[in-house]
Amino acid sequence: MLADEINRTSPKTQSALLEVMEEQQVTVDGVTHPVPQPFIVLATQNPGEFVGTYPLPEAQMDRFFLRLSIGYPTIEQEMDVLERYSGVVKPMAALSPVCSAADVIAMQEMVTQIYCSPEVRSYVATIAAATRQDAALQLGASTRAAIALIHGAQACAARRARLHRAGGRAAHGGASACAPPRAQPRSTHEGRDAGKCRPAHHSEYARAGEAVSAMKQAENRSARQVTLHLTLPILVTLTLLTAAFSTGSPVFLMPALLIALLCLSGIYGVFRASATLEVSSRASTERVQRGEDVTLSVQVKRRGWIPLAPMWLELSSVNGANSTASGTQMMQLRPGRSQALELTFHAAHVGAIQPGVQSVMLSDFFGVCTIRQKPNMDGGELLVLPQLFDIAPLRLSSGEMGTEAMARASEDVTNPTDVRTYQPGDPMKKIHWKLSARKQEALVRRFEDPVQPDALVLLDCAEPPKQADSEEDADLRDALIETAASVMVQAAKAEHPARLPLPGAHPVELDKDMGLKMLLENLACADFSNPEPFAKVLLLEMRRMRKVGCTVVITARLDSQMVDVMLSMRRMGPNVRLYLVTQTPEDARLMPMILKLQEVGVEVGYVKPLPL
Repeated sequence: MLADEINRTSPKTQSALLEVMEEQQVTVDGVTHPVPQPFIVLATQNPGEFVGTYPLPEAQMDRFFLRLSIGYPTIEQEMDVLERYSGVVKPMAALSPVCSAADVIAMQEMVTQIYCSPEVRSYVATIAAATRQDAALQLGASTRAAIALIHGAQACAARRARLHRAGGRAAHGGASACAPPRAQPRSTHEGRDAGKCRPAHHSEYARAGEAVSAMKQAENRSARQVTLHLTLPILVTLTLLTAAFSTGSPVFLMPALLIALLCLSGIYGVFRASATLEVSSRASTERVQRGEDVTLSVQVKRRGWIPLAPMWLELSSVNGANSTASGTQMMQLRPGRSQALELTFHAAHVGAIQPGVQSVMLSDFFGVCTIRQKPNMDGGELLVLPQLFDIAPLRLSSGEMGTEAMARASEDVTNPTDVRTYQPGDPMKKIHWKLSARKQEALVRRFEDPVQPDALVLLDCAEPPKQADSEEDADLRDALIETAASVMVQAAKAEHPARLPLPGAHPVELDKDMGLKMLLENLACADFSNPEPFAKVLLLEMRRMRKVGCTVVITARLDSQMVDVMLSMRRMGPNVRLYLVTQTPEDARLMPMILKLQEVGVEVGYVKPLPL
């Protein structure tokens, strides 16, 4: 429903929207009528005229999800509008739907499945509390606004085509991105009447943004580590002052005052630089495949007039032997100027990382005061996608896999239920001859069309076995994810329906219809947090075997219980293929179990993790 210039409607008409916007229903004469889904209320108001208008109360504005100020278009945008409206065909008449109502509902349901960690909820609650405590804001964000901010962050995550399975790192960025347009506090200096009948003023957005920035700076100050080396300067200064007062000579007094002045100026300069430090980092791309190099641009700026010693930047640890964007980097920064630093790092492992400056160490020239802090950094997330490789085509078991096939297996053959009268043109093989002779009329079986069987990919999402070092642990995780991704891509190429459940703390099921991009991004965020043994997961998935044509098991461990479950899977009909990810495929302890699987027709393949 579009309410054009809603501020020109009467307060009674405006209040009629309260129930439908909150409860998705309308009550008329005591009878409640639910509205069809999806239901969206859009409203406009013109800030240019105030005569004859009625301002919306805060309770009603709070029910809107977003409040945006469109403003005037740029010259290029206005020229484009004039060009489109100067033709014979009007743009409004040429509009066509881009999605159906069912698509909108499906997208809304997908947003509700985005996991929101306790850290993100705490982050949003802190933002709302910061707007309520700011003296420059008359009215801070409400609890309904905080709920909407959570939903907005979930929608941002869904728009980026990523189900956040690891918690609040990237979702913090989504919440911050949604904060200014959703939290609509009212500025005290504008007054209650000055801000009515028009979209939120930019100063309100600025005050909300300043409140969030102040909250981040407070967090950074709490993580600041200050080290003062004052023992030697104090001893020297006291010695010189004692000598000056004992001898009465200014020769000792001047050095004492100079040392004290240098120490105080150095301490002030370091604290001033720490309070005004601005760090930003940007990667050359947001997505990269494992094994590729990425350029990281870091820009640092501080205010102040006191020169300091070169600062040390501790960069985020990015695994990879060819990485120069890890460890520490020294940078000489002049007061009031910004300096850029370009680094390259090797994306050696799959996952979502946030490259950039982890901490900054500031110090004066004499080393009297040293501050190590986490900067208030503006940077994005980098997603390292799995590297695909070729695998053998999947072999799906043949046969009719519909629900009617299972029903016919248990029905009375002398009196079937799925028959109808023969019609000219029906195939002769569908006639039930015995029942037709008994009923004295031609009867035909209604066979269900065969349903194409699925390919079920089962990835071991438990913590992989520990290796010799952390690099081999990461390589093993990469190999598991890349094997699963390669199998799903192979199934998509062959147009086989394929599903990949990812159990764990935040379970999700992937399928090939999601598209290659979303599939790889979700696999890259797999956290291997499933506490259940993989044998139990395989046992639970056996309920799907009657509708599965091929089961692919991907794991880095093998035991007798897993072997028994895979043997049962194979006996139920579908083809079974095992991909064993291991550094030692020639392990003698595995050979008896491998031979046992191969005897019943289970395909076995080895995947050896390789560093890139």
